[in-house]
Amino acid sequence: KTFTIDYRLAPENKFPAGLKDCFGVYRAISRKYPDSKIVIVGESAGANLSIGVALKAKDAGFNNISSVILHSPFIDFSGSIERNRSLINDFTVKEGCLKALEDIYVGAADVKNKFVSPLYASYDGFPATFITCDVNETLYADSMILYEKLTYANVNS
Repeated sequence: KTFTIDYRLAPENKFPAGLKDCFGVYRAISRKYPDSKIVIVGESAGANLSIGVALKAKDAGFNNISSVILHSPFIDFSGSIERNRSLINDFTVKEGCLKALEDIYVGAADVKNKFVSPLYASYDGFPATFITCDVNETLYADSMILYEKLTYANVNS
């Protein structure tokens, strides 16, 4: 079975509304299909939420996520990632718009909260993860740093 989630969006609903919605659906699916393994998939902001759901599940002791599939994950609202190390020709996410996204999504939350910026999370015990991205994307740096963190934590990626 495949499920898509119609979660609350920013700016009307800032963090943690979308994450709460996504995790609530994950828990409902886990209850309805207790013997099933779950694959979580997301792109960009959805990849950020996918990581957040997997982190919350790990923290809560769930072990039914078999893998996480991410396309161009956005992992840092704190400004710690240098995203312009190479020539970027991204027509969707421009470096300059990321601060505006922080204002729209994060609100009063701490930008270093691991559920806001998964850059600051521990990935020990995280499910197997597959990451795709393009070298010309603004979020290429996020993908590479996440890959390094997963590799360091011995996550199959």
